Amino acid sequence: MKTRMLRAQSGLSLLEVLIAVVVLSAGLLGLAGLQVAGLKSSQNTTAQQQATLAVYNLLEKMRANRQAAIAGSYSSPTPYTAAMCDRPIAVGCQYTTCTSTQIAQQDIRDIMCGTNSTSGSGGALTQNAGVSLRISCTVPTDCSQGIEFDVQWTERKLDEVKGSVAIACGDGSLNAACTFNVNRDKNNPVSMQLRARL
Repeated sequence: MKTRMLRAQSGLSLLEVLIAVVVLSAGLLGLAGLQVAGLKSSQNTTAQQQATLAVYNLLEKMRANRQAAIAGSYSSPTPYTAAMCDRPIAVGCQYTTCTSTQIAQQDIRDIMCGTNSTSGSGGALTQNAGVSLRISCTVPTDCSQGIEFDVQWTERKLDEVKGSVAIACGDGSLNAACTFNVNRDKNNPVSMQLRARL
């Protein structure tokens, strides 16, 4: 009779509960890893969006200061970096009449360091880690033919392979409004190039 009562019992043994906890833990760890990967991807997309908006903002400022842009006042043989935010600008153009070259310097500083040039923080580009901006003429010493922007920054590492994304504005030629490339390599900074006509 005792054996009949033991067989009639239903319930979970300690081993079954332990197996269920292990399976549930593995599932929850997988979800946590997915959440972390999603956050990294979201932050990387935000960095790319900030860089894109900053470059287009600078392009519009260059079009407003066209003579200085054609003269090459915005271009530099070395990239602009966040280190420029630590140095005071010679003339602030918010409250003073400036030359077109001084306006170009102020525009670049505003893009790199933010519009509040006294604090040197909050720039759209310097919010991204390891950012640098190189501006050059598509034809050396003749910026009237076009401008090239190269923005690089370090993004959070994802396990992705090399790749590039190309987006063409218009037909993608220099006569069109712009061409836009983003190159990714998990071992190197992200590089975004933009070619545009003034």
